[in-house]
Amino acid sequence: MSKLVEALRKVQEERSGESGPRKHRKIGRIETNDANETYDADGTVVLPVSDGASVRAIQIDKDAMREAGLIAPESENKHFEDEYRVIKRPILSNAFGSNAKTIKDGHLVLVTSALAGEGKTFTCINLALSLAKEVDTSVLLVDADLPKPHISSLFDAQDEKGLTDYLEGDVSHVNEIIVPTSVRGLSVLPAGNSREHATELLSGRRMADLISVLHRRDPKQIILIDSSPLLQTTESRALAALAGQIVLVVKAGITPKGAVLDAVSTLDTDKPTNLVLNQVRFGSGTGYYSSYYGGVYGSAKGETDVQEKAQDKKP
Repeated sequence: MSKLVEALRKVQEERSGESGPRKHRKIGRIETNDANETYDADGTVVLPVSDGASVRAIQIDKDAMREAGLIAPESENKHFEDEYRVIKRPILSNAFGSNAKTIKDGHLVLVTSALAGEGKTFTCINLALSLAKEVDTSVLLVDADLPKPHISSLFDAQDEKGLTDYLEGDVSHVNEIIVPTSVRGLSVLPAGNSREHATELLSGRRMADLISVLHRRDPKQIILIDSSPLLQTTESRALAALAGQIVLVVKAGITPKGAVLDAVSTLDTDKPTNLVLNQVRFGSGTGYYSSYYGGVYGSAKGETDVQEKAQDKKP
């Protein structure tokens, strides 16, 4: 096991204080800031607003993130950030770069997994933070894991109006549900109130309209959607039909190969799917987190191509 994975796991175990499922610690808080500016966790002004206005923003606490095991310890931070740079490059190329002309809605990226417990939320948050560092790109992190809206809870936005409220027609303007953060270039769209017919809302026309509105609002924005697992919910498949590209998180040594293949078989093979193998070290001199492209899907360590296997499983 890599030192980074050991460190993260140790922090998670120590902070949980129990042997059962780890509770999600708050890593941010929503505050109403002074009229002219907001601040990041170390007090740096990052979000100026117009005179006489105030803004409610999520103040992200990176120390709390480290304590919760959601970002790397400071000693491993540079290496960790480099790994996410590797992961985000093909995503950005598909969204705005050389591949954008051939990929429809490449700016709309769905982060999902085959099963629960793969590290999907961990990956989604770190990918959002990495993408937000791009000079010409902003990120909207959408919590669409409606059965378990962990991102909303982590950022103290669990009581905010959000995605479901807009889709239900309870919110008239998209600006009412987007919460800026203290990280430059990063905003959050919370999950909103629980609804019994979540799948129908996500697959409905108003969801497609929302995606169009968000893109017109900021054409250089990555819309990063945190979704529920593909094999355990129907909401994720509705979102996969909308997304331009997919990030499928797989936990090394834990996720059954059959589950990965079943998950891949539910996806459109014409859409680029980035397999992120989480909590793995491939050998001396290589990284902890990696992304692979082999046509549409990738394979690791010489295994048979995932795409071919998935196609064989389809009727």
